[in-house]
Amino acid sequence: MSIESPFTITRFEYEHKHLYYLPRDTFTELENPIPTYLVGSRGTGKTTLLKALNWHERLQNRSLQDQLHGELFAGRYIGVYLKLPEIQLENFGEWLAEKHRNMYGTILGLYLDLIWIELVADAIGELMTKAVFSANPAQEHACVREMLTYHPNCFASYLAGKGPFTLKQFSAAIRQMRRDLERLAMRKGDLREVIESFPLDQLGSFGRFVGKSLVKLCDTDVAGNERGWHFKVCMDEGECLNSHQQKILNTTVRLGQWPVFFVVAFVSLPEDPITTLVPNVTLQKADRQLKNMDAMDDREFRDLAKGVATVRVQMWLQDFKATFDIDRIFGPLDINGILLGILERSVRPGAKKLLARAIELASHPFFSERETTENANEQPTGREGRLVYPIYQTYLIQKLDLPLPASPETPGWERRRQDSAELRKRMVGAYLSICYEFGTDVRYASGDMLLQMSDKCIRDLLSQVEEVLHETGQSLAEFLAVQVPLSKQDAAFKRASEKKKESLPKSGVRAPVETGRIVDALARITAIVQSRGRGNQHLLSSERGLFEVQCQPTGRDDSEVVLGWLMDAAEAGFLKFIVPDGNKRAFRVHTSLAPAYGFSYRGAYYRSRVTLSDIHRLAKTEDPDDQLSLVAEIGNRLAGQEIDDLPLFRSETK
Repeated sequence: MSIESPFTITRFEYEHKHLYYLPRDTFTELENPIPTYLVGSRGTGKTTLLKALNWHERLQNRSLQDQLHGELFAGRYIGVYLKLPEIQLENFGEWLAEKHRNMYGTILGLYLDLIWIELVADAIGELMTKAVFSANPAQEHACVREMLTYHPNCFASYLAGKGPFTLKQFSAAIRQMRRDLERLAMRKGDLREVIESFPLDQLGSFGRFVGKSLVKLCDTDVAGNERGWHFKVCMDEGECLNSHQQKILNTTVRLGQWPVFFVVAFVSLPEDPITTLVPNVTLQKADRQLKNMDAMDDREFRDLAKGVATVRVQMWLQDFKATFDIDRIFGPLDINGILLGILERSVRPGAKKLLARAIELASHPFFSERETTENANEQPTGREGRLVYPIYQTYLIQKLDLPLPASPETPGWERRRQDSAELRKRMVGAYLSICYEFGTDVRYASGDMLLQMSDKCIRDLLSQVEEVLHETGQSLAEFLAVQVPLSKQDAAFKRASEKKKESLPKSGVRAPVETGRIVDALARITAIVQSRGRGNQHLLSSERGLFEVQCQPTGRDDSEVVLGWLMDAAEAGFLKFIVPDGNKRAFRVHTSLAPAYGFSYRGAYYRSRVTLSDIHRLAKTEDPDDQLSLVAEIGNRLAGQEIDDLPLFRSETK
């Protein structure tokens, strides 16, 4: 029987009423009066942040009002929100890209101006009726009269009579002007119609002029004091822009002036975030801030996850003291505790020998201090109070033939802490290798694994938590109070991962068949290179699978196609790209897929070199058996790669 849950994944744009949690530091940065490019993978909360800046959402949403502590306009800005895929970008590109490229930027810049001006004018009009602004009719008429001076002949065809005109009438004229421009783009009209009928000048000049006029209706209170208001134009899904449109946006941001500031969200950093249409002028750090949600550190993401889940829990229970405590529900990371259960149940003789040796070494001075276990307990006890032994450490010592100092008097003992840290670095590599060697599934449990398998994606975190709640069969209140058993976590995490895997065809990628084959194959290859390797390279350079490809021109027509498939998979949340390095691109499989394939919950750190040709073959191999053979061929080849790494337990001096 399905249990209703506050963790159900519904994307923001489809929700009836969104629940907000605002990470304070990040949101404060977005509130600053400076243009911003907000970058982050799917599910990192970009839309939530942009919507939280939106004036209308602030008036309508109680959850957002609570997050703002009732101070809806304390920042003295009006935020408006639009989704770039929902405007006519493609029509303008088809109309202007080839025949009228010199006018492309000016016309598209005007189109963007018309969109946000209409939104801001409507917002000011509504806020005037709610007494947020106190401009009187005379001030309103004067403001509109000033804006009409920019292109009187143009506005004459949209505003009948001599006035005075209201802000509502001005907004209606802008709306009609926008629609007329859209119709011209759709029918690829004569450029002379645009030149004769619309206020064309330098890119963005119309918006800059109108913005300075509109803000006068916000900038004075009853006593005539200036209040320093500004506008935030929030544009979502900027990744839909083509390369020339991105340059137009860069130019708009670069030439922008107070009081208009653009906040644009992208799933990944645009290929060219600095080039403008103005010769020798680029978009620099001083012109706009860059906020990368994927660069959150573990603490920031833990705080975000706890905050988002807590808001949902409190609203569901109507208990505003309730909290979502990740450690209490899922427990601490305990790799040796998981391995103890695996080895105790294994019928393999090698498993019994490894466990027996780990029990012997538990009393060795090298393992008798606090760092024996990952939890740093004073006694080596695991999740259920059972003794936990240094299993993965013993495995590494045996496999890599590492020396073990007998006592504090033994030469080299002073390196003990560094050596212990080196063992912990390879903890996951040893864990995966043990599971492979003894023929058991990799098991996934703990709050740390949950957070890392989410890969900085709140959407993936919530889907995993929901599966765990369903697995327990508990009420929400019971679920929040007691630690979930390891076996139930493991089953739920694997089910969530399988659902993510199966969702790819509906994720919006342009070539779901080829992209699906690529993701599936790379995930299988990741599991191979992380669990085995020639000369135990997978233990020396653990958690391989950061795939690196060369992207310089090769003359092959399929290179760009393959890169397009990879980028689609990344934008849909199935791959994760690393910052480009010259002609190289590095990417790995998203960690939310780890339980479905048995690779590291932390992802991949060490590089494995593949070619675009390899990936093209994976995408085009139709027969499932042939695909598995190709995966084994590439995986085994990569597993044998020699990768430079820091020495383990090897003195740097003689």
